[in-house]
Amino acid sequence: MARLPNATGLSDNISSSAACIDGEILLSHQLFKHTNLVEKIFMCVCVLTTVFTVVDLIGNVLFVLRRYKTGLGIKYRTCQILGIYPVVSFSSLFALFFPRAELLCELVATTYISRAMFHFVSLMTFYFGGKKKLLHRLKDDKMNLRSPPCCCCCCLPKIKVTERRFTILKTLVLQAAIVLPLLSMAAVVLWLDGKYKSGELSTMDAFPYLTVPSIVSMLLSLYAYILLYRLCRTYLVPLSISVKFFSLQMVIALIRLQSIVMDILASNGIPACRGALSTVALSQTYKQILIILEVFLLSLLARKAYRDPHDQVAKVIAMTTEAEVMKSDPEQAAAEVGTKNGIAEAHPLSKQEATDDRYDSGIFKDLSWLTVIDQCRESKL
Repeated sequence: MARLPNATGLSDNISSSAACIDGEILLSHQLFKHTNLVEKIFMCVCVLTTVFTVVDLIGNVLFVLRRYKTGLGIKYRTCQILGIYPVVSFSSLFALFFPRAELLCELVATTYISRAMFHFVSLMTFYFGGKKKLLHRLKDDKMNLRSPPCCCCCCLPKIKVTERRFTILKTLVLQAAIVLPLLSMAAVVLWLDGKYKSGELSTMDAFPYLTVPSIVSMLLSLYAYILLYRLCRTYLVPLSISVKFFSLQMVIALIRLQSIVMDILASNGIPACRGALSTVALSQTYKQILIILEVFLLSLLARKAYRDPHDQVAKVIAMTTEAEVMKSDPEQAAAEVGTKNGIAEAHPLSKQEATDDRYDSGIFKDLSWLTVIDQCRESKL
């Protein structure tokens, strides 16, 4: 007859399992001592990819400043958005080598990501030549409120784009840049006081009380961000706006959603502890390695999207649409778009327009490339 374990042995197993999950976060030298060879190799790869991301940012900034034929508004916001990849990579690298600084590193990454989202919305506005020109361009379009993460709400209608609604959407994006850093700072303070533990779903812990408003704020910001992108993407196809949107949106998903999921898994014993490395320590290490490698791939994608010179994009638009525009309405095409060697010539601006658009004119100060796109859309209809 098999012998049943006594109560003392069962209690020891339970306490050992709890200690494995809730083990103390190690210091940096303790982490290096207990990691295996494969994990150390991945750490070295993370260092190299982070350095490459920083070098790539320097190259991209120089490219934007020298090659973009745009106003300072577009150049500044483009550089700010491209900076998200080295900032996130560096913050994750510090969290990887110094595990106890994870919350502080997340605070830095979250703050920059929120700012980058708002800069991307502003960048799309600058592409149109400013808010007034964007609203004039979208005055006949309708905004479909059934967009992620509210795509399952069948009762949401399509509404017209007005200045008030556009301002509300921009405010929803902006609130994340204020709310999320404040919540992250509160998490750091409460963690130092012993009242916050990542992944701890308990009424006595601050994690759920800070995570719920954080998720709501991020979802509202993402919702407005996606709505604005869907409004503008048809007009900004030649500028690879979908690739730019995707490369930024995935960083947001990696930092916020992936981190929350892995923290919850760690609180349930996944991955299993190994030696002196607790489940929390292993989960944190794997999470930071994944973020660094994923951000590196996204930075390559963004490099391709933002390195297309805007003057070259304009040439491609003009050459590929000239024949179709001439077929649909030759007189209108000749009046609105003059061509010279396949390149669209810009209409002269008035003195007032030139003054208003000095710094934030968009790709071309007369937006003739948007006129070409509109003519192509009308001809297809």
